[in-house]
Amino acid sequence: MQSEPTIPAANNGGLVLHPVANRRCGSCERWHGERRAGADGHSIELDSEMRMGVCRGGPWDNSERRARSACGRWTVWTALPQR
Repeated sequence: MQSEPTIPAANNGGLVLHPVANRRCGSCERWHGERRAGADGHSIELDSEMRMGVCRGGPWDNSERRARSACGRWTVWTALPQR
């Protein structure tokens, strides 16, 4: 499966958009870092490409992970609209 492109901050008013379809840590319920749901309902907004958060309950439990990291136990962040 090919990943959808990330929209860089320079093209989005200073925010980085990551597509939820890529199933990365930033859009996972277990990832606890600063983020918000994108206005389109299909992405998350980050203030930095390097944003870190702590994994809670996944294979990287209690470890800091970047929003772009991934694992096999991803579950959609409940703040995002249900698909």
